[in-house]
Amino acid sequence: MQRSAVLTSLLLSIGLLASTAQAADSVTADRATGMSQVGTVTVQGIIGNPQDVEDAVAKKAQSQGASYYRIISMQDSASQNSWRATAAIYR
Repeated sequence: MQRSAVLTSLLLSIGLLASTAQAADSVTADRATGMSQVGTVTVQGIIGNPQDVEDAVAKKAQSQGASYYRIISMQDSASQNSWRATAAIYR
């Protein structure tokens, strides 16, 4: 029984660590000046608030291999109750 509890605890810990993978970090325009832009990402149809949009951008930037991002535009669509954002991404 002791082994089962330890194994369960270990598996839960691994799952929590895997689900909290680092997303890309936001940078200001001043800080991005010295960085090399490697492209842009766009997210759309995000339901929620601006922080939810920023989280989605960070995850998408990370999935594209970026370490940093800077949001260029963010718009909400009242008729569709969702957000759209575009960001420059940097390595």
